[in-house]
Amino acid sequence: SGAFLLHSMLRLIDSGAIRREELSQYAAAKLWGFDFDSRAVRIAKAMMLMAGDGSANFARVNSLVRENMSLFSADATGNGEHPFITIDDVCRSRMRGDKSFYVVLTNPPFAGEVREPEILEGYRLGRGKKRVERDVLFIERCVELLRPGGRMAIVLPHNKFAGSAFADVRDWLRKSTRIVAVVGLGRNT
Repeated sequence: SGAFLLHSMLRLIDSGAIRREELSQYAAAKLWGFDFDSRAVRIAKAMMLMAGDGSANFARVNSLVRENMSLFSADATGNGEHPFITIDDVCRSRMRGDKSFYVVLTNPPFAGEVREPEILEGYRLGRGKKRVERDVLFIERCVELLRPGGRMAIVLPHNKFAGSAFADVRDWLRKSTRIVAVVGLGRNT
């Protein structure tokens, strides 16, 4: 929970790219984290606070829901306790200027499928399908969130880059991005 942001921040400090006294201002402007699980968001905030930053932006959102998908009037659990917001809403209210990211680092959930037609129809990789594995839609969403020339590192199961069932995903990715590397790690890594 928030480990990518934490280690990115620590790397910037260790390399001298930012000084500790600039950390809070940097994090408030440049570090963003999104998760569906409210507990994960709280843990990420606590980790960043212990590392010396309490300013990084974390929000509980369903990252697959875009602002043009008006399918929920309450939070993703449907219990109506919290208004439902999207990454687009968070960025519009807290970022100045461009609402996209230079770098996206993510480890999306592998388990489960998206079956909601409103979400599926909002994605090129989901259009016309009854169900799509969740991480496939995350690939498209993360590419969409990048600025032109931005960089993305995403952790995915091996089958997304090697399985014949996902040839359309690889074709879309090749056409939509410039792939620099695919790194395969052993199953127990």
